[in-house]
Amino acid sequence: MMNFKEYTELAARTDKPMSLLEGLSHAALMLHSEIDEIMLEMRNGAPEAVAKEIGDALWAVSKIARLLGIETLDLWSYQPVNKAANIAGRVQKVYQGHEAKVDLFQTMLGETMAWLSALALQQGVTLEQCAVINIEKLKARYPDGFSAERSINREG
Repeated sequence: MMNFKEYTELAARTDKPMSLLEGLSHAALMLHSEIDEIMLEMRNGAPEAVAKEIGDALWAVSKIARLLGIETLDLWSYQPVNKAANIAGRVQKVYQGHEAKVDLFQTMLGETMAWLSALALQQGVTLEQCAVINIEKLKARYPDGFSAERSINREG
């Protein structure tokens, strides 16, 4: 069974080095984008595609957690609610010089994970299955870690 810390370590192989603010911004924007893609695939009635998009959103959540030193998130103690906008708002505050409040990010990321988990279960898969699907996709896409060339010239 894969836990959040193990997933985060595997997912980090495919990340591009960048500053804290760049990394937080990248992950917050990606999370917004992936949640939009999840909703699109749900409207299309494509459960397998939803599971893949949930895995991509999980990648963004894990990046924020990794950048802030958060090693565990409790998936079950929060109400399932979409917090991507709140996360982006907090990142914007960090850009303005505010402290990156790790405890607040941890709460928002946990709530996002619970929301992703609820969506996954609606599609008949677990969040862990989405994580495994995502890592398998990333290993195939980036066998030697992130590469801009492989990202630009990738299929799917």
